[in-house]
Amino acid sequence: MLFQKPTQIIEARLVADVPSAFSAIEQRLAEGCYLAGYIAYEAGLALEPALADLASALPNDEPLVWLGCYGPPERCEESFQSDATVLGAPPVSLRYSFEQEEYERKVEVVRGLIVAGETYQANLTMDVEWDSAEPPTAMYDRLLRAQPVPYAALLHPKPGWHVLSFSPELFFERSGDCIVTRPMKGTAAPGRDSAETSAQMAWLRADEKNRAENVMIVDLMRSDLGRICQTGSVQVTKLFDVESYPTVLQMTSTVEGRLRQDIRYRELFAALFPSGSIVGAPKIHTMRLLHALEERRRGVYAGAIGYIAPGGEAEFNVAIRTVSLCEGKARLGVGSGITFDSEPKLEYEECLTKTRFLTREPVPEFQLIETLLLQGGAFTFLEEHLERMAHTAEYFDFLFDPTRVRAALQDAARSWTTGEVARVRLLLDRQGMVTCETTSLKREDGRSGALLLWQERTVDSDCFLRHKTTHRTVYDAAFRQAQARGFADCLFSNTRHEITECAIHNVIVLIAGEWITPPLASGVLPGIYRRYLLERCKVSERVVTFGDLLSAEEILFCNSVRGLRRATSIMAQCDDGGAAETIWIGGRSLCGVPAFSAQEEQTRQYEAERKK
Repeated sequence: MLFQKPTQIIEARLVADVPSAFSAIEQRLAEGCYLAGYIAYEAGLALEPALADLASALPNDEPLVWLGCYGPPERCEESFQSDATVLGAPPVSLRYSFEQEEYERKVEVVRGLIVAGETYQANLTMDVEWDSAEPPTAMYDRLLRAQPVPYAALLHPKPGWHVLSFSPELFFERSGDCIVTRPMKGTAAPGRDSAETSAQMAWLRADEKNRAENVMIVDLMRSDLGRICQTGSVQVTKLFDVESYPTVLQMTSTVEGRLRQDIRYRELFAALFPSGSIVGAPKIHTMRLLHALEERRRGVYAGAIGYIAPGGEAEFNVAIRTVSLCEGKARLGVGSGITFDSEPKLEYEECLTKTRFLTREPVPEFQLIETLLLQGGAFTFLEEHLERMAHTAEYFDFLFDPTRVRAALQDAARSWTTGEVARVRLLLDRQGMVTCETTSLKREDGRSGALLLWQERTVDSDCFLRHKTTHRTVYDAAFRQAQARGFADCLFSNTRHEITECAIHNVIVLIAGEWITPPLASGVLPGIYRRYLLERCKVSERVVTFGDLLSAEEILFCNSVRGLRRATSIMAQCDDGGAAETIWIGGRSLCGVPAFSAQEEQTRQYEAERKK
């Protein structure tokens, strides 16, 4: 929804101005205006008489209420930037207002207050700051790509000051007399693939500490809604849902009710604001405790951003993951919910998880890939390839229609009439469009078994290592260089000095009579032929070190198109990019490790060429 050219700004800079601002809201709604903007966290002090003494001491450098009056909004479907490559870089360094030791000390203070009966839960927050010359629209687009959320917003309250909100949390949604709140409490890091993410989501749903946080806020929201809703209408319709985002998993619950007919927006905000999910329980007293602990003003962060329409429609987010950008200085608030069971170190790590989207490198648009062997009009391992693509599509939120994909592959098979063995490159874009590229499969030359040990290391936490996509710049560049120098492929290791995989092959090594392959946790693609070996042959997963590599009796590499191949040698790469000394030469036969039937003839041809 795009609001432009306000006819009036409703603004409250002082606590005493907040009541008149809400009166102006009702007046403009009666005139048919839409209102859009924010309510700052400290406006809640003005709406609660018990906190008036705190409100009087606040500076007035930013408005407590800022709402523009508009006509009907435009519907905006496109982002501000159409080309991901023009976006700015993430911040080089983040500055936290509390160092880890200080934040952990304050967590212990909150735990002490819980023991003393002062609070049951408190959402302790701090600021993260960085310098930025990035234009606000570019930053908004970049961060929204890094963490797509349902309640994002971009505001320009005054020249030089911009508010960028990337909130996944709904504060309230109103439609007539129906009001819905969706408090968010409970956090975990997502996995690197759908299986890991599902396991993390299951853990989060079952974790006692996170469930306790969530249910406490649900009870608080039920109580708050009870002040403004019809008797008996408040109910919890969903409990302990887990929502998945690229950098974080969040637990939510849904509480609904029916508003009384006489409720105006001042009464609505006085009952609900600020959201209990970013305060704690009991809310009013905990706000006082947090005011003393945090030693700063929250401002727009932890307030609410949204719009109010004539006719009883409104929607506001809880302004978490919200950046205030002013003249090259960026600030974002972040926090965690503290209960008696909280571990200070884990609470600080939760804050880091929530800010991860700020430093996530911009990812250009990419496609999903599966490369299949076409032989005799049939595809080898077809079902396994489609299953892997479906899992990757689910993880990255791509549209995957198996009927459309199968039809495209059938068309590719029918159009390949040469009778030669072919390689089919299946591509899927985010909107579900499918393309196939078919090429003849060429045999390798006599040096096809040589591997080049690559110097650049991978990071095992990179989720793209688990998925077959076009976003593989490092692997593609390394593979081209290795091929140009006569190598079959290049061999990678991660930052923990563990052997991982080749650019287009998985690796299997024979050590002390046991065939092993590096585990996915090292940063490995779950290859189709690798899976075949694990399921059908005596191959097991284990971390492979450089020492293991150099003492290996045999080293194999494989994929579902080329099948299983022997590494004849491994050479180390010099600093200048050239090949230096040979560090490993194999001599053990392939006996006992079968290739799949569709590749048997091709494997024999390769072996014959190597023997020549």
